[in-house]
Amino acid sequence: MIPYPIILGHGSMLASEDVVITSRLAKKIFGNTNPIGQKIKYASGDILNVAGVLGIPKTKSSFNFDILVNDNLRKSWMRLPYQIVKLHDEVDITDFNKKYGEFRSLPEYHGSLTRYQLLPLRDYYFDNSLFMSRAEGMFLQGNRTNVVVLSIVALLILLVGLFNYINIYTVITLRRGREFGIKKVYGAKGWQIFGQIYFENLSMTAIAIFLAWFVLEIFRSLFSEQFALTLHPNFTFDILLSFILLLILPIITGIYPFFRHHYASPITSLRSVNVGGVSLISRSAFLFLQYVITFCLIIISIFFMKQLRFMLQADLGYDIENVVVCKILHQSNYYNVNDEEEYRKRESRHREITEIIERKMNASPLFTQWSYGDPLYSIEASLPLTVEGGEAHNVAVIYRSRKQMDLFNYQLLEGRLWDTTDIAVQYRFIINETAKKIFNIEDIHTAYLQPEHRLWYARGDMSINPAYEIVGVVKDFNTGHLSKPTTPIAIMYEDEYMQRETMMAKIVSGKRSEAIDFLKELNKELYGEADFEYAFMEDEIAALYDEDKRISRIYNTFAVIAILVSCLGLFALSLFDIR
Repeated sequence: MIPYPIILGHGSMLASEDVVITSRLAKKIFGNTNPIGQKIKYASGDILNVAGVLGIPKTKSSFNFDILVNDNLRKSWMRLPYQIVKLHDEVDITDFNKKYGEFRSLPEYHGSLTRYQLLPLRDYYFDNSLFMSRAEGMFLQGNRTNVVVLSIVALLILLVGLFNYINIYTVITLRRGREFGIKKVYGAKGWQIFGQIYFENLSMTAIAIFLAWFVLEIFRSLFSEQFALTLHPNFTFDILLSFILLLILPIITGIYPFFRHHYASPITSLRSVNVGGVSLISRSAFLFLQYVITFCLIIISIFFMKQLRFMLQADLGYDIENVVVCKILHQSNYYNVNDEEEYRKRESRHREITEIIERKMNASPLFTQWSYGDPLYSIEASLPLTVEGGEAHNVAVIYRSRKQMDLFNYQLLEGRLWDTTDIAVQYRFIINETAKKIFNIEDIHTAYLQPEHRLWYARGDMSINPAYEIVGVVKDFNTGHLSKPTTPIAIMYEDEYMQRETMMAKIVSGKRSEAIDFLKELNKELYGEADFEYAFMEDEIAALYDEDKRISRIYNTFAVIAILVSCLGLFALSLFDIR
């Protein structure tokens, strides 16, 4: 089902504690030691046995993971709203999705409207309108627009090279006018002249393709490193592409010289040998076209560089300077166990860990503020809300405590932020400017937002779902890539005791290295030699534009190639004219 080769052990996972890990993770944990049979401690606290190691797939994969855990390890994995299944060939996905396409109110989702659908991974890869919750980074997605644009740019580079080649070859055949004229005098047919031109171009094209593949193979690792591309060889595609280029390019490059000499009289061909320096209309046209394409590529490259610089330097609307994000509470899922004694044991350990974290973080002079919670690198507006008398609009609902609001210094425009009167089980929102705008709210004190279901869980009647009061409006802040429109956001109150695995802390200016050392020591005290993962929010947000940086480098490279090709062509024509 998953096209990863087993390079060590097996992938059957016969026991519930058996796991299969990738070679990347095996190298990171065990180094050069054979990992089969080794024990690792999972985030749930379970001790797992390494049964197999996966290698690198031969083709690109939509999956991005480090470890495969046996489904039988837990009776309930909780909050995993997706499954991966392999269908029989005769199954029609369309019929299945139509049968279960109606939204229903399901009790396991607290009455929210839900439906089950099958989505082919092939369709998911390029569909950026889909959002996979709780699986960020696990299922890879591509950008169809980038593929199309880069394909067009590559085609333009090919056209520049073709125009250049046709120009140079035309000059060469022009100087060979006597040769073609004599052949026509001695009865050479059109197909014979075309055959000569075609096979000459075929030979040069074959040499060019061979050299291109040779250079690509020699510098494959360099290309992969510079452009952050994982190149998977596809022998069938390579042969097919080479064959198509070998068949078509000689025809394209040979058409103009053939018609020029085939339909010219022999005396004209004999005389043309001495007119190589004359400015020809065709030569000027080809030069003009290739320079237009080259300048277009340069302009595109400059545009992308300026756009990238703007996005990297833009004001996000909230304070992220010196904010570190780290995973510090690895056993927050202590409740997901079946044994009562084990539950009490993990609950006690969890309480001990949280007390140590709170005591040491509060006492440390290295941090001005800290809080549990997830950073807003990328959120989607997926929850429909309505205002009385208005249409439904999707918004992103996020949970923020008072400490988190202070940590990021959200800018209040109307009303108030959270205060001591707010509790977790309440019907209140703080919204951003965009949410206020799309709902056409003029006075927040008289407007109420109505969700389809209650947004917090409590025992009792879950059908009770009054409209939510709006207590404040904050200035828009960016939560993802700046190429996307600003997300309408509704903020709900969250108590400080809602501890998450991720902790965010604002470091005192100039104390970054000391603060990281402090967090590493804290992690070591809590979990021994377990890995400590951390990142600065500035770096994480900059990483959102890694794809743009890569595309910009590719555009710049293509623009440089176009300039070099044009210059080489002009240089070659100048040499011919001088001679």
